[in-house]
Amino acid sequence: ILRDPEWAAGHLSISPTNDVLLQMCLEYIERMFGKGTDLARKVTPDFAPYGKRIIRDPGGYYAALTRDHVDVEASEPAA
Repeated sequence: ILRDPEWAAGHLSISPTNDVLLQMCLEYIERMFGKGTDLARKVTPDFAPYGKRIIRDPGGYYAALTRDHVDVEASEPAA
């Protein structure tokens, strides 16, 4: 993955190509959790695709997060 410094300076993504993937991932999160929902905000990363982890949903764990007995914590773990 190539980083375009000029692009990255003004975007969450690191290049136009990376932005296409970012938009696809964000649309998937919206489809899974609903646009603007609390759960969607909790699982939406603040970094570009492939920056730390891929946003995609391998294995369907996003569906597990929508179960009634599941609560997603959005805080940092204690040290």
